[in-house]
Amino acid sequence: MFTEKHFPESLSGEVLDEYLAKAWYRMGLSVFTCHFLFFDESLYSPIWLRLPLEGYVFRKSLQKKLQQARQQFRTVIKHGIIDDEKEELFQRYKEQFKGKLSATLRDSMLDGQDHTIFDTFEVNVYDGERLVAFSFFDLGNDSIASIKGVYDHNYAAHSLGFYTMLEEIQFGKDLGFQYYYPGYFVPGNQRFDYKLRMGGRDDVQFFDL
Repeated sequence: MFTEKHFPESLSGEVLDEYLAKAWYRMGLSVFTCHFLFFDESLYSPIWLRLPLEGYVFRKSLQKKLQQARQQFRTVIKHGIIDDEKEELFQRYKEQFKGKLSATLRDSMLDGQDHTIFDTFEVNVYDGERLVAFSFFDLGNDSIASIKGVYDHNYAAHSLGFYTMLEEIQFGKDLGFQYYYPGYFVPGNQRFDYKLRMGGRDDVQFFDL
C-alpha cells in the first residue's frame, strides 16, 4: 500500500499514538500515510521521523536559539483555535510560500468544518501585540505531533518556524510525553531539512518500512 487515508469520526489519544508510531500523520480531519511524494515534477520518498523526549537535551546552539527568541518575542502556548488574526497571517504567509497550500487555515486544519477530533494546542509568537508566528500541534496520550507552522516572512531571519518547533518539544518534555513527531523529511528536497536540526543521529529515530 503506497498511500492510505482514514477518516475517523473520533480519535482518542491512545489511538493517535498508535497511528503516529506506524508513520501516519494528520491531514485536516483525516490521517494518512504514504511511501512516495510528488514535488516539482519529481518523485521522492519521505522519511518519517520521531524524537524520543526522555533524556533529550537541547544542544547549546538550540538552547541559544530558544533564549534569544524568548528575549526578543513574547510566546504564548494554549489550546488551539482558528481566529481572524491567524487566518490573516496564514494568507500573508501563503503569498510567499513556495508550494501549494489550502485556500484558508480552516480548510487546512479542519477541512472547512467547525469541529475537530484532535486535541490541538498552539504556540503563538508576538512582537509586541503583533502576531508574527504560530504553530499547531496535537496531543496523544504519550506523543505529540507537530502539524503546521506559519510565520510572517518579514521575520524570516529569526527562523520562527523552527523556534515554534523547539517550544513544542519543550512543552512535550515539561509534560512528560514520550515522543515528538514532526512528520517527515524528504532526502533531495531541502524544504524539509530544518526538521533534522532538532537532534543528532543518536537523538532522532526514523520509521523503517
